[in-house]
Amino acid sequence: MSSTDVGVGVSGKGTARGSDSVLSVRDLSKTFPGQRALADFSMEIHAGEIHALVGHNGCGKSTLIKLITGFHTPDPGATAEFLGESVDLYDAGAPWRDHVHAIHQDLGLIPSMSVIDNIALEHGYLSRAGKISWKAERKRVEKLLRDFDSHVDPRELVDDLSRRDQAIVAIVRAVSGMSDDSSGLLILDEPTATLPEREVQVLFDAVRTAARRGCAVLFVSHRLADVLTICDRVTVLRDGNKVAERSVSGLTRDQLTELIVGNRSASAPNHSGSRFDRRQGNPVLKVQDIATEQLSPLSLTVRAGEIVGIAGLDGSGREDVTRVLSGITNPTGGTVSVGGESLRLGSIKHSLDAGIAMVPRERFPEGLVSSMTISENVTLPSMGDVVKRGRLSRRLEVDEADRWIESMDIRPRQPNKSVVELSGGNAQKVVMAKWMRTRPRVVLLEEPTAGVDVGAKRSIWSMLDGATRDGAAIVATSSDWEELAANCDRVLVLADGVVQAELHGQELTTDSIARNSMGQSLEKREDSNE
Repeated sequence: MSSTDVGVGVSGKGTARGSDSVLSVRDLSKTFPGQRALADFSMEIHAGEIHALVGHNGCGKSTLIKLITGFHTPDPGATAEFLGESVDLYDAGAPWRDHVHAIHQDLGLIPSMSVIDNIALEHGYLSRAGKISWKAERKRVEKLLRDFDSHVDPRELVDDLSRRDQAIVAIVRAVSGMSDDSSGLLILDEPTATLPEREVQVLFDAVRTAARRGCAVLFVSHRLADVLTICDRVTVLRDGNKVAERSVSGLTRDQLTELIVGNRSASAPNHSGSRFDRRQGNPVLKVQDIATEQLSPLSLTVRAGEIVGIAGLDGSGREDVTRVLSGITNPTGGTVSVGGESLRLGSIKHSLDAGIAMVPRERFPEGLVSSMTISENVTLPSMGDVVKRGRLSRRLEVDEADRWIESMDIRPRQPNKSVVELSGGNAQKVVMAKWMRTRPRVVLLEEPTAGVDVGAKRSIWSMLDGATRDGAAIVATSSDWEELAANCDRVLVLADGVVQAELHGQELTTDSIARNSMGQSLEKREDSNE
């Protein structure tokens, strides 16, 4: 099958309507300082079509979405047509973008408002004599929801809805402004990533309904089973370049995986061979059958001096591992021990007392107190050595911070600097310093180098390497497969909440992580749809 096979609607999944073009872009590029995120991209998507956009992390999917929605301005030379007419890609407020609706993983709903109020954010309320006609508004929203086979009470708070119903409300809001005789573009960014398996089919029905109404649907997903189940065509991005566009009909998961991964078999295996010598330490962290709604029972032992990575796509259960171990999330089952002592699950205090340090994904507000300085943040977890005669000593606090600023090469070297004024890399170093200062037995990290420059990445991994020499056991969850392959002793790869592989030695490569991350059971998804 040619990579330019672009037949529309051959699967019948989105009931695509012939050749009615909704959006066509040509020669679309975006360059950031030191990086070309998207290069000469072209695509056409049709009314009634569900068109998938896939690729590994950092391939350019998010950049493309932001260019289409007007968040980013393209490089010069790009052209576009919307509903058959030339449009301006360089005007973020152009009227055609009123017919483009993007729904991201967070859905963009306001939890404290009702369904009626959230849908009204799109186009306002029905009114009479200058007052909102609540009865008419409720009937209108009820009809919109029924069109999508949803029986949610329009008066209910969004916060009280299931994740599935919230997603349906977001879709209804997006398409409610599109009349039956006009088309628009609905962009769904990882719509099933956080949904339980049993609720995915209901969401699929809502997406198909949107397509039948005439929407063109751009379905962005890591979950290949979803793509092969619901989409008509698929476009593959790799390293900012479009490498394939195929009809989904007849396409297998293995073929799609090959298109996404490409010839990455030469990806360097773990080159930190000296770490294997340090696995002689005793077990520090023992995990037995911990489980959550998204995570099937998982068991894991981490030894002193070992770095274990947890890989997987969004929604794979990867994110739950560190959340459970740190006490943030209470699991549905399982046991954990640190140094042979049982850990009380669901308690942040008990995790801290056991010597577990957590470096969260979000630096603000989870990792740092934005109203505090570098020195205040660094000394916050353990203040005993900066207290003199029962009172906090600012001199001791600054001296202690200076030591860690020097050790971590935090810039600028100003302990009284507010952390909100730091770059992403330096802010992350402060988070690392505040926890490493406590000499933890177990270090948990979520996306440890997200949003930091190359130099800061080296510093962070160097610090973690030093922690292993001090006997710490480290667990790092990350979507950066190359970093995991280069810096971890072992990597557990999750898909659909289940460990697909445990990789180590020469088999620990970026390629093997990628393939196992995408190795979700298509048969499982198909069986659930019958």
